[in-house]
Parts: sequence; C-alpha cells; structure tokens
Amino acid sequence: MAHLDVAQTARANKRKPLTTLLAAACLAAISWTPQARPTAAAEGPYVVNCFDPALGTVQETLAGDCEGAVVSDDEAARIKRERREKVRRMLEEPSEPRVEGRRLAGIGSGFFVAANGSLLTNNHVVDDCAVVSISPSAGEMVLARKIAFDQSADLALLRADLSPPAVAAFSTRARGRSAMGQASLVGYPNQGLVPLNPIVTAVEVVGRSRTVHNLPIIVLKGNIRAGNSGGPLLDSGGLVIGVVFAKINSVKVFETTGRTVRHEGYALSTDTVLGFLENQGVDYRTNATQVPQTRPQILSEARPYIAQVGCWK
Repeated sequence: MAHLDVAQTARANKRKPLTTLLAAACLAAISWTPQARPTAAAEGPYVVNCFDPALGTVQETLAGDCEGAVVSDDEAARIKRERREKVRRMLEEPSEPRVEGRRLAGIGSGFFVAANGSLLTNNHVVDDCAVVSISPSAGEMVLARKIAFDQSADLALLRADLSPPAVAAFSTRARGRSAMGQASLVGYPNQGLVPLNPIVTAVEVVGRSRTVHNLPIIVLKGNIRAGNSGGPLLDSGGLVIGVVFAKINSVKVFETTGRTVRHEGYALSTDTVLGFLENQGVDYRTNATQVPQTRPQILSEARPYIAQVGCWK
C-alpha cells in the first residue's frame, strides 16, 4: 500500500506519480510545522507503539487510534523480530508457492477485468519487480506479464495465461460522480502475515478530491492497510466504483505537521480506471443494477475475480 508521506520527494526530471503529488498537495496546504513532537504529557494526540494481541503485530499509531496495548520501544522491537522470523519460516515452507531464485518482496491486490486473463492493479505494486505472480483465490499461482501502465494514475494492466473463473463488473452509475456512504474493499490487507485468502473491509466514501494532474480521487475512511493496494472499491451491490491506491500515514503527517488525520485512504474513480482500460482496448464489464448485498455476500461474489499480486526480486 502506498503511504502518503509528507516527507516524500520525487526524483529530479521524472514525472511525479499520483501518490507523490498527493503528498505534496497535503504539505502545501499546511501553514505551520511544530518545533517538536508532542509527548504523552502534552495536550492532544501523540504517537505510541500499539500491540494487537489478536494478530500479534505492533505498529506506530496515534494514541487515540490504538485499540490494543501500548508497549515500550524495546518490547515493540522484540515483537517485530519474532513476527519477521515467523513470516520467514512460513515463506520457506515447501508447501508455499515460490519463484525459484527470487524472494517475495511485496504483495498487493488485483482483480480480473477481462476473460482473456487481464488483471488490474496499482503500478506501484508491480513496479521494479523482476517477476510478477498472480494467485487467484480459487487456483494456483501463475506468472504474469505487465502489458501496460500509467505511472501518473498508478495503474497497471497484467495478463496471465489462464481463464479467470469470473470477471469484475464496473458500476455505470458511478462514472462522473461519487455516491457517499458505505462501501467495501476486497483484497489482501497486510495483517502481520502474508494473507492467504481475500478479506472484505468496511469503508465509508466521504468525498471526492483532485490531484495536480486533475484526476478525480475518492476519499475513504476505514481500516485500509498495506496489501489493499490495487484491489477494488465496491458499492453496496458489489459493483466496482474505484481502485484503492493509498492511505494516509497518520504518524508521519502528525509528526511533520501536527495535524491529526485518522484512517483515511484514497481510491481512483471509475472515470480514470475505465479511461485507462479503454485506452488498452480491454473489453470490461459494466452493470447499472444495484441490488444491496451483505458484506459476506459481496466477498463471496468477489472471490472468483480477486487475486493476490506478488512482487519477486
């Protein structure tokens, strides 16, 4: 998952990707910077090491966002070491899919958009990868080719030699506008270990924004995690209304600016996504009918067209 880090800068003489431009926009809108990071004794939020006992993970969060136990720096370091070792052992198991001579450097989400094996994801998920793999939720891992990409919109089109069991349908009602309210993400969010099955996450569409490149962006509130990148944003009927690409790095924003921004993420709207697919000649599916579904139903229908995307180096 791309994190919007206000300290991020683009390399000279290169076209800035969408996530960098959003970070710059966030920074430009801020008129002051605190001289020092607040402490626990100061008024307002501060940063803590938050331990999630259910997942066995620890991460830096704003104090008000910690729903687990606050631990010391030493304890946090120990938990992270043990987690890394567990992940390493898991990836070395012979039963796990592997690419000979390569290591799995990162994972993201993607979804099939055509019956010829075309899959859509974020460009940052597959950028600079020596090998890209696709693991459908109901099938074996296969290698994929990068057919096209748009760095400024952070989109990439992959293709694999397989017939997907299903193809996602885009909502025609969402093009040109953004319905506010409840929505869902389906993908492979990082929860401390490499997720083996897709997970549905409840989010709320709270608005629209635009970047320097004038691309329409959907603003989300919810528990968006690394690994959701490239996955679909679905409306209450399970139709695609966007593609997730980034989340706010709450800790970095607070440490740099003093502003509190919690649980905020971003998705590309269908205006941008369908324009990209049309430019590549992809025969995508659309649907104008919206039949409300429960989240278990949304996950069940999305499973056949969702895939985990692996970056191997």
